[in-house]
Amino acid sequence: QQGISTFWLISFFDDLITLGNYNCGLMAQGKDEAGTLLERLKHTWDTLEPWVKEFFQLKILKNNSSEFSLSNNSTMFIRTSFRSATLQRLHISELGKIANKFTERAKETKTGTLQALAPGNTGVIESTAEGVNMFKYMWDQSVKQYSAGRLAGKDFLPVFLSWIDDPDCVEWEDQFPD
Repeated sequence: QQGISTFWLISFFDDLITLGNYNCGLMAQGKDEAGTLLERLKHTWDTLEPWVKEFFQLKILKNNSSEFSLSNNSTMFIRTSFRSATLQRLHISELGKIANKFTERAKETKTGTLQALAPGNTGVIESTAEGVNMFKYMWDQSVKQYSAGRLAGKDFLPVFLSWIDDPDCVEWEDQFPD
């Protein structure tokens, strides 16, 4: 694991505390995974230096299983779907798994959740392909458009982060001597 979801959670948390009237969304493949993201968010708040909270005059307004909002009217939503919302930041975790296990929810992600992201704002989809599915198709289209120099405003820039390139990861055969 390279911590991509945690990276975006921290990046969005920075927006949450420094910008007013801001909506961020973290979408996970299931309630357990969404709960894990929520615990990371709460830990980030709990370990934030008190002087930072005082400087920005921040207090928690809501803190429940799907929403964390602050007194500057900024909110982090953590859900398994976003429809009828307006977001300035969106991170979707494991769309490949969602596409394989919950076909209808994957379609809803494309027609609902992605539409919640306001134009010109940051949207990130992080996943492994998990076979041939909607995510794989979206990835292939993104690579094709990027290679042709034709990415439009709401297209995704394809970024592949291989575990092989991570110095903290080792190949299986390196773990056991002959």
